[in-house]
Amino acid sequence: MGFEKLSYKRVGIVRMIEERDCSDEVAKTNGFNIVDIYKDTTVEESREQFTDIFYDSDLRITFEEMIKEEKIEAVMLESIETFETFDDCMWCIEVFNEYFNIPLIFARERIDTSEKINISEIVFPFRYYLDKMRYQIEKELEEKLTETINQFFGKGKFINLADDDLSMFGEIVK
Repeated sequence: MGFEKLSYKRVGIVRMIEERDCSDEVAKTNGFNIVDIYKDTTVEESREQFTDIFYDSDLRITFEEMIKEEKIEAVMLESIETFETFDDCMWCIEVFNEYFNIPLIFARERIDTSEKINISEIVFPFRYYLDKMRYQIEKELEEKLTETINQFFGKGKFINLADDDLSMFGEIVK
């Protein structure tokens, strides 16, 4: 799955998450001349400005002018994980392909939207991301719940059912 070698020369990059390992590696491997699109902003500001172009026609026109002025051939994001919802991700791909007429590159997943792609190439990484987030939220909730119970009842004075040690209850539990 994914691309091997890309032929773009000048690629814009949008920093929507702190991590940049994959996009740096893809840029180096392909010899891209990188344009940092929101170079004077924080990651949060960059993410907000980038997503605003999908809903504000004036910002979209300004962005399109910048792309032409900078001679950007594609825009690279670190990962599909930069989007909060699958709909946002698909909307972004559609806007870039249909409105700006330039592809998006998702570095970690090695997806180039200029090529016809199987939707599963986007769905599977996005599902993995959602599962990872769900696990992190469950873990945080478990830790906070344990901490609250320990504060209320005192440490070690409740049964930890997460350890799967229900044998002490015998046949009642089954």
